[in-house]
Amino acid sequence: MTRIILGVLSFFSFHMVNAQEMRDTVSFNQSVSVPLSDKSDEPRTRHYLSASVGPAWITSKVITDFGEYTGENGWEYSVDYSCVFRKGFGFGLSLTHNSTEYHMAGDMKQTYIGPSLVYEHVFSGRWKFHWDIGMGYVHYSDYVDKYGGLGMKMSLSMEYLLSDIVSLGFRVMSGSTTFSDDERYDGDHGISRFGVMASLGIRLY
Repeated sequence: MTRIILGVLSFFSFHMVNAQEMRDTVSFNQSVSVPLSDKSDEPRTRHYLSASVGPAWITSKVITDFGEYTGENGWEYSVDYSCVFRKGFGFGLSLTHNSTEYHMAGDMKQTYIGPSLVYEHVFSGRWKFHWDIGMGYVHYSDYVDKYGGLGMKMSLSMEYLLSDIVSLGFRVMSGSTTFSDDERYDGDHGISRFGVMASLGIRLY
């Protein structure tokens, strides 16, 4: 009888010890468990589309049949796409149009399209700094001629994030166009301009 009682006690003791060890193991595993991935919720790339408009000034001298002009002002329009990586650098595509009216000489128009190198940085939660520089093709037209040239563009902007999707900003732009051969423009036959614009940005995804 004593052997039977001892055997029963041994049986229950064995299973109680095993059960406690299993609970300890589960508790230990839970305490040292780590996430399957430590990646940030932030996407690898951010895509933006922005539109800007504002006054611009021709900073180079322009010679026409009606005289020489310097500092004439017009309007600058810009649509820009940007793809920005986590580190802040990225690439983009810019389409800009400048229209400047000269007294007696009519309108001078420049349309630029080209890729760009982009850098962005968000700070204080709601402010975003944007910088881009690019080179591309320019189509030029005035009261006499139409031809193409090589253009360069650089802009700096500060934007306030109204939400995760929409931003409003202020942009300063500088651009230049070089033509192969035209004696009406100073320097290397080119036109330089400077603009100040208001911008609206939208985050695509």
